[in-house]
Amino acid sequence: MNIGMVSSFGVKCGLSSYSTYLSTALIKQGVDVTVLAEYPYPNDTAKDDSLKTEVPFFHCWKRNEPYDRIVKESSNYTLLHYQHQYGLFPNEYTFIKMLHDLKTPFVATIHDMVPYDYKYSSYFNELFYKAKKLIVHTPTCKSMLEAWNCPQKKIELIPHGTKIISVPTKAEARASLKLPENAKIILSWGFIWESKGILDLVNILAEIKKTYPEAMLIHAGGIHPIIEKSQYVTTLLKTAVKLGLTPKDFIITQWVPEDLVPTWFGCSDVIVLNYMRGSASASGAAHRAMASHRPLVKTDDPCIEDIPGFSVPRFSPSELYQGIMKVLQSETLQRELIAKAECASMETSWMNIAKLHKKLYEKI
Repeated sequence: MNIGMVSSFGVKCGLSSYSTYLSTALIKQGVDVTVLAEYPYPNDTAKDDSLKTEVPFFHCWKRNEPYDRIVKESSNYTLLHYQHQYGLFPNEYTFIKMLHDLKTPFVATIHDMVPYDYKYSSYFNELFYKAKKLIVHTPTCKSMLEAWNCPQKKIELIPHGTKIISVPTKAEARASLKLPENAKIILSWGFIWESKGILDLVNILAEIKKTYPEAMLIHAGGIHPIIEKSQYVTTLLKTAVKLGLTPKDFIITQWVPEDLVPTWFGCSDVIVLNYMRGSASASGAAHRAMASHRPLVKTDDPCIEDIPGFSVPRFSPSELYQGIMKVLQSETLQRELIAKAECASMETSWMNIAKLHKKLYEKI
C-alpha cells in the first residue's frame, strides 16, 4: 500500500501538524506514506522547523496555481489522501479539473465543513462524486456533509487524533518558564482567533483576581498570520490596560515550538477552550490540550463536541467565569476532569486513529 498524502506540511499550521502525526503513525503501522506538500504559504516564514519528522515529503504545488504536478505524481501511488480545507484549493475550476485528471483513486478528509450553499455546489458535488471515501471527525461534521446530499456510503467518521505526551510537574514547568510558583494560571491555547474568545477571558481574569489576586491569563500559541494586522490583538491589550491588568497578569506567547508544548501545559492550573466558532470542524489545538493532564473548561461549541471537560454554553462569559472558579476551587473536580480527558486521549491516540485509516485504505 503506497499512499500519497496531499497537504500543507512542515509549516505553522494545524493541518500540517495533523498530517505529520497521522503519517508518522501510519508508517509505524506499516503503511508507505509520502506527503505531496504545498509550498510554504505565504512564504518561508511559515516554516516550522520544530516539528521534527522522518516522513518523506516534497513540495510540488501551490494553492493559487494549477495542480498539474499533483496529477502527474498521482500515478506513483495506489491511493491519494487529501487533507482538504477549502482555502487550500480555492479555485473551483482548477480543483475540479485536478479531480478529473487524477490517475489514481483518492479519499479526502474534510477539515472544514461549511453549511450548504448553492454557489459551492459544483465544487462539492464533484468532490463527492470522484472521492472513494470522505472522512469527517465529528457527528456534527457528518450531519453537515449529509445536508450536502453526499451519499451515505461514502462518509466515514474517524475522530481527530491526539498526541499522547508527558507533562512536567507544575513546579518544574513554572521554574523553567520563570513563572510565579503560587499563582493561579489560566491557560488558553493555540493560534489566537476572535472565535476563541480571548477577549472574554481578559475580562474574566479581572473578576477572578478579586478572589485570587495572583491569578494570571496566558495565551500560548501566538497570533495567526491572518489576523496579525487586525485590531483584535490591539483590543485585547487595550482592554487589559483598561481593567488594570499588567503585562505580568496577561501574557501572549509567540508560536510555541513542539518541545515546549508540554511545559506550557504543565504550568497551568486550568486550560480554557472558550470556542465560539459554531462551525463543523474538529480542533487540533483542543485535542492537544485534551492530553495535557490538566483540567479543561470548555464551551458547547460543535467544533469541540468530542472534547471532555467542564462544559458551559457559548457566548456566556458569566457561566464561563463560574465554571473556571468551580474548577479552580475543587481538587476533586479537577481529578475527575483530568481522568475523563486522559481516557478520551488514549482512545483517540494517533496510533489508534492510524489503525482506522489503514482499515479504510484496505477497503478501497
